[in-house]
Amino acid sequence: MQAVVERKNALPLLSNVRIVTTENQIEINATDLEVGIRDRIDVNESEGGSITVSAKKLYEVLKELPEEKIRFKVEENNWISISCGLSNFKLVGMSDEDYPRLADFDDTGFVPVGSEVMDILTRKSSFAVSHDENRRVLNGTLFHVSKETLRMVATDGHRLAYVESQNITDLPEMEIIIPQKGIREIQRMISSGMEEMKFGIMENQVVFRVGNETVLTRLVDGKFPDYTKVVPKNAENEIKIDKDGLYNSLRRVSLFSDLKVRGVKFDVSAGGIQISASTPEYGEAKDRLDIQYDGEPFSIGFNVNYLLDLLRSIDSELVVMRIGDMSGPVVFEPSEPSEYKYFSVVMPMII
Repeated sequence: MQAVVERKNALPLLSNVRIVTTENQIEINATDLEVGIRDRIDVNESEGGSITVSAKKLYEVLKELPEEKIRFKVEENNWISISCGLSNFKLVGMSDEDYPRLADFDDTGFVPVGSEVMDILTRKSSFAVSHDENRRVLNGTLFHVSKETLRMVATDGHRLAYVESQNITDLPEMEIIIPQKGIREIQRMISSGMEEMKFGIMENQVVFRVGNETVLTRLVDGKFPDYTKVVPKNAENEIKIDKDGLYNSLRRVSLFSDLKVRGVKFDVSAGGIQISASTPEYGEAKDRLDIQYDGEPFSIGFNVNYLLDLLRSIDSELVVMRIGDMSGPVVFEPSEPSEYKYFSVVMPMII
């Protein structure tokens, strides 16, 4: 719940989790009004009731307790007593009367989706999401489902990530924008090791369920831009580079790139590429790599952070860099074909 609870305290109640008990189960809810989580845990000897309590403080207490049974009790004035062994705590709670309720629903209409597919789709695209709050439609990842494919696309206007898989699910055709916070929760759920995730759409929310845990995410309103316009059609200059060699070279050279613009320069010629950066304060760095290229020499600049992000998402040993117009977008993609279609587009910069 920690990643969801509201820390800005615009509405103090949202920094709490809501705990609801039934005869043999505890249900815990958290929400920031954009993303909500519901989880259920089997317990012994519980009585029906509900309360809210600070998520941060409750977590801090629980992680320090020994591996013994824990007892919770709601006292007068919404105080909560917690005992474990010889340790006793009292936390200030709040009534759950005004706590936002997460929508109730059953599994009707839910479709199973392989966790591996969702892991690859989200991991290879979400790094390109915009963090500019003034461009809300770019603050999420496009999830496009057709009869043949599942596709995720993200862009911040300077770079774009595209990943596509064959659709072997029963998901209906749709085109929705999932906010970045929701994508992070999907990735966290996948990391639990479950092989199957259930997916559903309910009004303006997308719902994911793994085991006893459910995540509800409010969709981003608006229309995603036509990303096909920024993918170059005639990128005839093709350069093959060792991915790990390029990644390590960029990290070394980036030590001398400007902290604001993070620019690095590529000087490309037949058989080799020189990567360089310099700052008046610290000096300069140059590194050279062997490449597969026999065309005309040229120079081009990039934001090094954009390149490092996309290289982390490529699984093949070689990365292919495709260039058409030297001032236009550049495509990076894995050299080896796979069951997933993946590429990233980066706009060059003047160094």
